Amino acid sequence: MSRDPRPTRSVPLGAAVMLVLPAAWLAHRSGRRRALGAGLAEAERDEAERRGRELERAMETIEHQRRTAEAILETVDVGLLLLDGEGRYVGHNKRHEDFMRLAFPEGHDGAAGQLGLVWHADATTPVAHDEMPTRRAERGEEFDDIRIWVGAGAERRALSVSARSIRDQQGRQTGSAMAYKDVTDFMDALAVKDEFVAAVSHELRTPLTSIVGYLAVLLERDDLPDEAVRHLAVADRNAGRLDRLVGDLLSTAVADASPTSLQREACDVAVLVREQTEAAQPAAAGCEVLLEARVPAEAHAHVDGQRLRQVVDNLLSNALKHTPCGGRVEVVLEARDDEVELRVVDSGPGIDVSEREQVFGRFFRTRASREQVVPGVGLGLAITRDIVVAHGGRIELDEAPGGGTLARVLLPTGGGAVGSGA
Repeated sequence: MSRDPRPTRSVPLGAAVMLVLPAAWLAHRSGRRRALGAGLAEAERDEAERRGRELERAMETIEHQRRTAEAILETVDVGLLLLDGEGRYVGHNKRHEDFMRLAFPEGHDGAAGQLGLVWHADATTPVAHDEMPTRRAERGEEFDDIRIWVGAGAERRALSVSARSIRDQQGRQTGSAMAYKDVTDFMDALAVKDEFVAAVSHELRTPLTSIVGYLAVLLERDDLPDEAVRHLAVADRNAGRLDRLVGDLLSTAVADASPTSLQREACDVAVLVREQTEAAQPAAAGCEVLLEARVPAEAHAHVDGQRLRQVVDNLLSNALKHTPCGGRVEVVLEARDDEVELRVVDSGPGIDVSEREQVFGRFFRTRASREQVVPGVGLGLAITRDIVVAHGGRIELDEAPGGGTLARVLLPTGGGAVGSGA
């Protein structure tokens, strides 16, 4: 039996193990890597699928919410409009489309300020480009209950328009949201109310004039008992109050039906204010209120003297009614080249900030007036503002220094008023 000529060596057991273990470990590690890689890939696929399902559910939720919001917007009986930062129409509902067809029968270009069949609340004055509610909203104005008429003929509708700005986190305007509500029935009811008030006021004025006249005749007599004179004085005072109320109602009805008419003439406003202040002194003394005036020697302006007397009388009457006994009312007139400024300051409870604009509305009475049962129906300041605005002026209410109310009227002179201190 032949042998292999190559020498043979026996390998110790420890060495064999040392030779086998690295190879086995390497093989095992390689297998684990392949298994781990496969596991990671599968986990990533599972995660991607899970996220995909979540995204799909989120998209379904968003779509459902969009359809719900769309259904709500189409259901409400209010025209809704969304503008972007450049005044372009980016969204509106069907109700707004109905209003647009009335206002723009030839079509709309989808941008703020387009002119059409749109009028102011008087239903006769066309709304100019910069006065259009969409243009005002584009400029960043926020407002409520701006009334306009749209359309023509029997289809014409009255709308109340409101707007709010949309802003980003830095406060920059990115658009506007607008709402258009049909208030035609309300405006028609107001017209009927005004006609009724005017008719009733005219009917009351005739007998009142007779009553006031006969009372004046009786009070001129010197052969009446003192008690009778006192009774007649009470009747005369209350007849005068009723006569002023009827006059206010008539003025309101006329102002609502047409712009306040003026009979302008050269007038010394200083003389006018002094006379009205003197006429109010008995009323001030009766309620124990100190009434003072600081008026220049002259203050010439081109105004309606009779209407301006009504302004001064209303402001004084208002101040005296709201000033408690022992209080003070001051009348100040200042004249400049282009305007006169009248200030009436009282030491009463003042007007809450939230009510300062509302007091110029028809028949509005402040909470303080209602709680203190101050006489009046809430027409004086509304009429006063109508007269001031008709003169091209403005009226403001503010808190007086130390409390109370400051009423300020600024009127253009209509040509070179010069005042000198007295």
